[in-house]
Amino acid sequence: MPDYSRRDFIGAATATAGLGALAIAGATTRPTRVASTEVELAAGYSFPVGYSLGSNILFGTQTDVNATLDAIVASGGTIVRIDIMWYFVQPTQNTFDWVMVDYIVNAARARNLQVLAILLSCPKWAAFGTNPLPTARPKTAALFATFASTCARRYVGKISAFELWNEPNGRMFFSPNPDAAFYTQMVRAAYPAIKTANPNATVVVGALGPTFDGDGTVHAINFLTQMYAAGLAGYYDALSFHPYEFEHPFSFGALYDNSPMRQMLQMHQMMKAKGDGAKKIWITEYGAPTSVMSEQAQADLIMACLREWTEVSYAGPFYVYTVRDTNSGSTHTEDTFGVVRTDYTPKTAIWGVQALQSMGMPQREEGSVFAANTDPSLGGAVLPVYALTAGFGQEHENGTRFLTNNGWFNSPPAVGTLARYWKLVPVNAFANGRQDFDIPGGFRIFSQTSTGTHAVYGAILAAYTDVLGFPKTDEYAYNGTASRAVDFERGRIVWSPTTGTSVTRY
Repeated sequence: MPDYSRRDFIGAATATAGLGALAIAGATTRPTRVASTEVELAAGYSFPVGYSLGSNILFGTQTDVNATLDAIVASGGTIVRIDIMWYFVQPTQNTFDWVMVDYIVNAARARNLQVLAILLSCPKWAAFGTNPLPTARPKTAALFATFASTCARRYVGKISAFELWNEPNGRMFFSPNPDAAFYTQMVRAAYPAIKTANPNATVVVGALGPTFDGDGTVHAINFLTQMYAAGLAGYYDALSFHPYEFEHPFSFGALYDNSPMRQMLQMHQMMKAKGDGAKKIWITEYGAPTSVMSEQAQADLIMACLREWTEVSYAGPFYVYTVRDTNSGSTHTEDTFGVVRTDYTPKTAIWGVQALQSMGMPQREEGSVFAANTDPSLGGAVLPVYALTAGFGQEHENGTRFLTNNGWFNSPPAVGTLARYWKLVPVNAFANGRQDFDIPGGFRIFSQTSTGTHAVYGAILAAYTDVLGFPKTDEYAYNGTASRAVDFERGRIVWSPTTGTSVTRY
């Protein structure tokens, strides 16, 4: 039986969408690091840490199960994510085989590990289609709900959380094609069924992969939007996501639209708009393969993301994918996500996770400084702290907070977004609908409801006077030439490389 891979479905998308290739305007020099040794380190948001095992463990020996779980405990992990593959557990409508699942669950609980179980992989008798794969979706939501209820009842007191399917926004796990409306029917049927069988169980939905709209895949944000349109609100306790991005940690991705980190922010914002804002986002898989990077790079990436996740207010549990390599000598990425090798010898990453756990998951210096200098009016932090050209920024529910060489400043959300695009920090407070930013030649962001949020800078800003009012456009190419222009409420400023700046009032 092949291992229907966790990563194959999203690997190509993330490998070809490196954030460093995005064209972002503005300077790219490393910011000045503001000294913070005098600031007492502040605690961040806390969350449990553990590992997602993947389906291979179901086909291993009891020795493999024990060694894998022992590695989790040795690393300081307190949680484990396991598969309950419906395909194998209930091969016919009237027969069940719980042997391997029982063994893993009991072995995990004997080590005081809290268990998250994924319910996935439809047996042929319950699957949609005439010749279904093990990855096929159920033919009815009611069949899935019955199986979910059976699992919840069997493992009362042993399994604390159930995750409804894995990466349903991709054909790899939800064939013949991802279908948010049908998946939501499954959720709406399974949620009350699980709660009736085990009222204390946490029901996690999503397990969305960070893929794009394409043949057999749906962008995670679009999939969640469709789920809410189909009636998701109120039928789950937590949302899960797999923010794979092998090149950079979360704080780097926070600078760029459509990165996995910013997708999590968009999910949180959507959840908040639908009345689910208090619910956490669980990272139920995150890791990187040592077949495409060094073991040290893998360790650095996992450790960085763990520490950065402490800076985010909606942070739920974090499951590293995975414990053991399928084949440490392989060049296939799916085979080398482990933090231990196939022979259970440790890679650098497992020592890094153990060290962080033993120290209580210490924040980064940047995160500690921001946590010690909060502004309650901004609400909770929604992204980790990120580096900008001359300081640092962190987005909150109600705006962005900046640490600069001139002190602390806040910006409204729209102003902070534009500052992020340019990687700039303010030099003064936002007042009278405008704020200046730290760049030679001058840079000002104007923002009001009637005209929107726009930046004016350089020679055009030098020619600006208040009589023109607020800008109505960004800077644009004028008359198809090398000239640049900005339109204002009461005029236009045009800059020409040959004639300089001209101001027209109207």
